[in-house]
Amino acid sequence: MEVRRASSGDIERIRDLLEVTEDREALMEKFYEATINPDSPNLSFVCKIYDDVIGAFLLAKDVNLDYYKSHFHI
Repeated sequence: MEVRRASSGDIERIRDLLEVTEDREALMEKFYEATINPDSPNLSFVCKIYDDVIGAFLLAKDVNLDYYKSHFHI
């Protein structure tokens, strides 16, 4: 299993994960912005097994990222 920053190649796989969420378009816009734009207020991450994206999450840049790095392998 690998957890890493999302890349532009992950966008379609993230879209597939969001298929069943209520506010899919708004979430997809945030994921896209966080993945493509370095000035976004969020960071996007994916969890992968082999080449399959099995999870995705957004993290606000104003959180203590060092804390998360010390508790999770990102």
